Amino acid sequence: MFGRLNLWEASWEEDELTKKLREGYLTALQELDDGKLETTIPRAFEYVRKLYPVNKERAFNVYHFINTLMEEGTPMILAGKFNVVEVFARADRKEEPRDETKKRLFEIYNLLKRFINYTDERIRDIPAMLFGLGKTV
Repeated sequence: MFGRLNLWEASWEEDELTKKLREGYLTALQELDDGKLETTIPRAFEYVRKLYPVNKERAFNVYHFINTLMEEGTPMILAGKFNVVEVFARADRKEEPRDETKKRLFEIYNLLKRFINYTDERIRDIPAMLFGLGKTV
């Protein structure tokens, strides 16, 4: 398992595929459009799924890219405009959003949480495929 992780970390580099995915992701994030994010994220994982049998290094590259963007990039980008710690904490407590912008941030947070935790049905197979971890997480 750790050998695969080392391969994934060592292989990170931006290529045309990740540039295209990044552009779509960042545009959706800038527009606070969870619908566009919900298209872009599964598309990235679909590339991982397609690439893995033929080019494991590239599959891990895309996997690392999308996870880094969701887990680290998104909070940093949003923190430039919003108090994401407060907003995401409120979303986690299932509070009602106070305005339309907060509602959109809550939706983005909940969407990212499903993908990061692999609870979204469309990507549940990814940890098993890449890391040999059970069929679902």
